[in-house]
Amino acid sequence: SRLPASLDYLLSSLTPDLQIPWVGNSPAEALKSEVKRYAEMTLGKGVREYVEGLAGTALLYPDYGHAIVREEDGFYLLFHAAQNLPAIKRHEDALSFILLNKGRVWITEGGLAGFDGNEHTDMMSYLWSPHAHNTYVYGDEYIKALASPDLDAYMRGMTVKGDNVSFEAFSERFPTGVFVTRRLTVDRTTHDIAIHDVLSVPEPDGTCFHGSLHFAPDLQIQVDPATSTVIASDSGLGSLTVAIVSEHLSGIQRFSGQRDPIRGWGTVGEAFGPVQTVVYDICGTGPVDLSLRWSGIS
Repeated sequence: SRLPASLDYLLSSLTPDLQIPWVGNSPAEALKSEVKRYAEMTLGKGVREYVEGLAGTALLYPDYGHAIVREEDGFYLLFHAAQNLPAIKRHEDALSFILLNKGRVWITEGGLAGFDGNEHTDMMSYLWSPHAHNTYVYGDEYIKALASPDLDAYMRGMTVKGDNVSFEAFSERFPTGVFVTRRLTVDRTTHDIAIHDVLSVPEPDGTCFHGSLHFAPDLQIQVDPATSTVIASDSGLGSLTVAIVSEHLSGIQRFSGQRDPIRGWGTVGEAFGPVQTVVYDICGTGPVDLSLRWSGIS
């Protein structure tokens, strides 16, 4: 039987360990038992078997604003840009992504932490903000999820050329008419990723963009401002090198568990706490290229 569209998306987006991805206001958790039973009855097979059968696919769900790439070896990438959820359920996370390889988390984002009552309201504001996601902030201000519903963000499409699959996304969720496009390309053979961003400002005034990458807390991180590179290493697996190229790159900073202002917090699976955040400052407009290359991981 054919799955309903919402359930098709939900199953296709599950992480390699069958968790709902921690994007927006969705916590990382297993499928509810009744959803799992219905899915398996409709599919005629187990959820794990179904998800494992999706290895080698690249899927775009434009109505949800999500793109998903997965491979047999535990490689999983979820890229998102959408304004389709009610404002109270979404974060300012357009153009962000989460990245797993060999089944472990490499790049994560803020996610949703559960707090009682009004406790940690500053932390909740941070988690809803673009500061907690792998995207950009323009200057010191950002558009909040409940504000400016006319400012859009969406996936533009998907193209496949040989072993490369590319997704295009757009966001104008910035102040003063600023907008950003992002093309994310995955090499299906090497799992290397090329990100091409274009930063556009109608009336430049010297305000800088601040881009973020949030690495899992148990990785070893080396930041080299001289070469504009970040190396994230897992001693048992290998490493991921991120090179940042822009003629307007003006600095790279690193945060973990900072509280004033709040920076360097996020979610890995069901665990919330300090993560290792790298912020790169771009003081100008035009292209920014990020190359993510694996070493020692086959």
